[in-house]
Amino acid sequence: MGLRLSKEGLLVNFSHLNRVDKNTKEKITMRPKMLELKNYLKKLAVEIREYKNKHKEVQRQNGGGGSKYIGEIYHRQFLYRHHHIAYSELRGKTREQIEKPRENNKPNDKIIEKIKKDYTDEPQALCASA
Repeated sequence: MGLRLSKEGLLVNFSHLNRVDKNTKEKITMRPKMLELKNYLKKLAVEIREYKNKHKEVQRQNGGGGSKYIGEIYHRQFLYRHHHIAYSELRGKTREQIEKPRENNKPNDKIIEKIKKDYTDEPQALCASA
């Protein structure tokens, strides 16, 4: 089927690497940087779920209240949100198609642009120094 274990120990579907265009019958391959970003999103999603489960377990044991995991959850959710927006925009989606945030909950555009720059396959132009 195309499912294999990745380096990180995640079960990953590699069948998308062997896709074929229906019209031209040419093989479609995903750019390596985009695949790296997609796998990072998957890894973050798994980590968020693990930390949420640990947080719930601590709450059950202590009868409610916070835990040391809440900061880890928020940090990973923040990273996931911004990486997901960058990934979607690199794939051609508009911001309105990706999310509709509340007025006081706008994503950080500087972070998104940096992520997009980091995961673009195009070589960077060299700056001539004076």
